[in-house]
Amino acid sequence: MSVNKRKRKNVVLLSMFAVTVILLVFCVVFAFKLGSLQSQIDDLKEARALKLQMEVASANAAVGQEETKVAQATDGQDGENEPSNSQNESSATAAPEQSTEPDEADVPEAEPTDTDGTRYVYLTFDDGPSKNTERILAILDQYNVKATFFVNGREDAVNMERYHKIADAGHTLAMHSYSHDYEKMYACMEAFVEDYERISALIESVTGERPTLYRFPGGSSNKLSVRKVSMTALADFLHGEGVEYFDWNVDTTDGEGPNRDPSILISNVANSLKNEHNVILMHDAGDHDTTVDALPSIIQTCIDQGLTFSVISADTPAVHHTISD
Repeated sequence: MSVNKRKRKNVVLLSMFAVTVILLVFCVVFAFKLGSLQSQIDDLKEARALKLQMEVASANAAVGQEETKVAQATDGQDGENEPSNSQNESSATAAPEQSTEPDEADVPEAEPTDTDGTRYVYLTFDDGPSKNTERILAILDQYNVKATFFVNGREDAVNMERYHKIADAGHTLAMHSYSHDYEKMYACMEAFVEDYERISALIESVTGERPTLYRFPGGSSNKLSVRKVSMTALADFLHGEGVEYFDWNVDTTDGEGPNRDPSILISNVANSLKNEHNVILMHDAGDHDTTVDALPSIIQTCIDQGLTFSVISADTPAVHHTISD
């Protein structure tokens, strides 16, 4: 009997040990499952928080667009853009200036040459981005041509997205100053450098590459009375930074005022495509809707004249006006 009792006791102990082991395994599995569930809950919370942030950002952007529309209704022009002028592209800060735009015949322009006989055309847009940027991009896509956008600095969400749209479509983002404020940026060399560094950093944040193309507000031949620094010194500074500046040799004249007659813009281009490298000046501005209206015909005119479309790059022969210090 004592042997049987010991056996039964051992069986009971073994059973208790087995039950204990099973309970421990169950606890470990339960703890693991609970941790996994908590992780999923945390991920869900983060996803919801991110979605809420995106919705708030979208709502803020929508509010910004509505405010812009209100500004347009009250001011008669797009508040995102500074008015532009042809060669001096007059802005609100330079309103007191009389037109200092030299006649085309008075602006000797170095005509770069190639040897293969090919004639090129470069579509360039100053002063953007603006509410017209998307329309311009759609037309360029329709004709499968690329352009160069000399942009100003606008860091709100809507315009930051426009910078990305320009770059993502394969067009070139180039510098046209951050502020486009003649009196401020041309006050001295230090002011110009500060403005240049801001627009350079902005474009680099979009493309991941440091920009190397620049167009002076007003052009390199401007005679602005508010300018207190030599254009030669500014050109030398840019060259020292490894940056080339580009003027233009085909002027649509859309910068002479808002919403000029499209037929005038088209005619000006058709009559001026006489160079081996034709750099066309246009403006991507909120009060230049007719520039966009004229764009398809301008492109077709270039096609009809057998020109090859290209973007401005470091390899493009520079088109410079005669600097006036």
